Amino acid sequence: RQRQMCIRDRTCCIWRVEDWKLLKILKKHKDKISYITFNKNGKTLVTGSVDKTVCIWKSKGPYWDKVSRQTLYGYTSSIDSLIFNHNDKYLSTATYNESQIWKKEKKKWFLVHKQTPPYVPPYMSWPNGITFNSDDSLMATGYGDGSVLIYRTDKKKCEKILYGKYNNWLSNVEFSHDSRWLAAASAEHVIYLWKVKEWKKKPPLEGPTKKIWDLAFFNKRYLVSASEDRNIYVWKLKKGEWGNKAVKILKGHEDEVSSVTFTPDKKYLFSASFDQEIRIWSVSDNDEKKWKFHSKINESIGVVKCLRFHPARDDGYLLAIAGGNIVYLWELTLDAKIKKVSQLKGHEIGSSIFKCEFSPKTGRYLASVSGDKTIRIWRLKSKKCIQKIGGYPGPVFSAAFDHDEKYLAIGSTSSILQLWNAPKKNRGSHCSLEWRTYDSLNCHKADFKNTSLSEENRILLDTLGAININSNVPGKK
Repeated sequence: RQRQMCIRDRTCCIWRVEDWKLLKILKKHKDKISYITFNKNGKTLVTGSVDKTVCIWKSKGPYWDKVSRQTLYGYTSSIDSLIFNHNDKYLSTATYNESQIWKKEKKKWFLVHKQTPPYVPPYMSWPNGITFNSDDSLMATGYGDGSVLIYRTDKKKCEKILYGKYNNWLSNVEFSHDSRWLAAASAEHVIYLWKVKEWKKKPPLEGPTKKIWDLAFFNKRYLVSASEDRNIYVWKLKKGEWGNKAVKILKGHEDEVSSVTFTPDKKYLFSASFDQEIRIWSVSDNDEKKWKFHSKINESIGVVKCLRFHPARDDGYLLAIAGGNIVYLWELTLDAKIKKVSQLKGHEIGSSIFKCEFSPKTGRYLASVSGDKTIRIWRLKSKKCIQKIGGYPGPVFSAAFDHDEKYLAIGSTSSILQLWNAPKKNRGSHCSLEWRTYDSLNCHKADFKNTSLSEENRILLDTLGAININSNVPGKK
């Protein structure tokens, strides 16, 4: 029945909720308090501080009028997380570079386990790109540590972990249209390729001199990349193998190219850049020499992070553009001229939308992910947000619909890949029901360090500082 509050004056204040009377001010820490938690019965309070100590406060009266204290030392950095196990017998503490387990015996807490895992920067465990293959049997996610996780969607578990190069940040992953190839764009200006099924790694595609931001396959012959060096690179499949050098380089942007996408009829390639221009290129499936600049669109929409086309339009093209905190919808003629412009507004002002994706089967929905820690699902017919999904600890970087529009996969800084399920009514004309969490997938090596403590508990230490304790007692769940 108490409520706690951490404040910067190094104290912890406890109130009684029923009348909000201040019961006690706890003073001991020499720097601000970073984490706080009660045990199950509310009679023990634990505080962690930037001063590298943990204080365990025990109430000896009903209203915290008398308090005993034990201070835990031995930490090398500020306390990031504290949690009791299910019976309050163990206390787990975590900093960014170590975890400690304390056990209560005869009213005192004693250190029983300590682990210092190799430090993994948080960004290495973020899923930056998500893609489904053509029949939705496989889902691939690219991570900051240079790995790609392959999931079997029917079993909801990781089947394979592929590595381009360790600690080489991956920005995006894409399956080819025939699902024979998987490509991953990297920060070390190369593209990694694997042949699906046997998952044989091929020689990387070289050419760009800086980071690669986006990828797009063109029919069965070409692969296109958007690069930080201001150029668009084109690779060609010859006799079943990809040449490691680009067969064409499209130049013209004055700043780094952030996104590339083809029109559904494969007549044009659209590219977006930090120079705030969208360029249109004519393409050919038979001869890369015919790829050339067509036109450009100058609209005041700021820096564009993502371009995506609606999959099924008969009277022209519908292009979604992620610019700032707004998704712009451009209706284009078949010769790539603007007919109408509309906007989808809802993300917080000052935030940036990283990606937007149409549902690929009907194009009825559009999902946008943002730095405001939310993903929004829009119904294009009404141009209204039908659902806002929040609660993430940081920015949401990636999202992808499966081709049958049954699932929406979301990747964020929580390092947990979520699958959201569309109700059956949502797949038809009526849209009153919400998308709901279907499953959470997490088996990434960089996310958790496993520590075997005892037969009673299994502790999973998240590199971001959050700790989960799962009971492993027979007969209990």
